[in-house]
Amino acid sequence: MRGLWRSRALAILVCVILGSHFAIPLSGTQEKTDDQLRKEYEPILGKYEFDTSDLGGGTFWLNYYIEDGHLWVDSGDGRPAIMQPVEGETFAFKAEDPEAGVFNISFEKDEQGFYSMNRVFIEMAGVEVVGRKIK
Repeated sequence: MRGLWRSRALAILVCVILGSHFAIPLSGTQEKTDDQLRKEYEPILGKYEFDTSDLGGGTFWLNYYIEDGHLWVDSGDGRPAIMQPVEGETFAFKAEDPEAGVFNISFEKDEQGFYSMNRVFIEMAGVEVVGRKIK
């Protein structure tokens, strides 16, 4: 019986050692540098203006930028949020603010083929706002 336990223990040890040498990272991708991210997201980076007067609000701005290996959105409220890409979508993201909830963010091209329109759906409020890139 003792020999059986030793062979099982040895088999488990071999599997652990081999598994650690051939393991595939769970993320599936390597971290990108800020320069790589700027190049990838260059068409959408910058400041966008939103006029919400038709919803009883005013004008606000969102700024999209790269920092510390992430794409960020910042409204100037002191709580910028990291944007996570939506798999299979071009320039579509989710961002979460601890106070305002989840935002679905997408960018669309204008008639000239430039990404100049920004749609933001605020899940908690069930409201979509559309902004234009400030040149």
